[in-house]
Amino acid sequence: MSGISSYSIWADRELPEVSFYEFIEALSMALDARDPYTAGHSYRVAETAELIALAMEYPEDYVSQIHLAGHLHDIGKLAVNANLFIKPDKLTMKEFAEVQRHPGVGSEIIKKVKGLESIVNMILHHHERWIGMGYPLGISGEDIDPGARILAVADSLDSLVVPKPFRPAISIEATREEIKNSSGRMFDPAVVDAFLEIPTSVIQEIHRKYRPAVTP
Repeated sequence: MSGISSYSIWADRELPEVSFYEFIEALSMALDARDPYTAGHSYRVAETAELIALAMEYPEDYVSQIHLAGHLHDIGKLAVNANLFIKPDKLTMKEFAEVQRHPGVGSEIIKKVKGLESIVNMILHHHERWIGMGYPLGISGEDIDPGARILAVADSLDSLVVPKPFRPAISIEATREEIKNSSGRMFDPAVVDAFLEIPTSVIQEIHRKYRPAVTP
């Protein structure tokens, strides 16, 4: 086979047709499968973020972008030691610095995919805080991508509601209150207001639909 390019090897092969969204879902499943405590996380974040965006009356195409970003927001974790996400005690500073790499890594991955340019900053910024002191950039307020502000609330909701090796689950009602109390500090107040419009029963249904392997 020497002298034959990789292109020529594949050029005449008939590859199976896979839709763009099927491929995205496959990536989400690969990510979620690394941790039984958070399996389904990407689906729950995507659906919750979509509901928040709809409550904020964003255009349909932008809502679709936010949903897609919800599926891919943690894709950078594929480059992070999976054991750090199931460690039963507090992370060391070095370990936390490793975890903090994932938004930047994820945005670099997504940059390479034609057609996903609009969600790069959603992924890069989803751990930034409204008053600053988030990561990886430490930006604040209006400098944070609007879609990332939505993802931040949806992601935090799911992180609290699902149990972890180092703490039990928190009820959806208690989580809603915690997010409300963090409005204007961690989260964009407009996003929190929209989130609070979503009935608890709707959030519960999303969690029943995409229940993690380890349940509360």
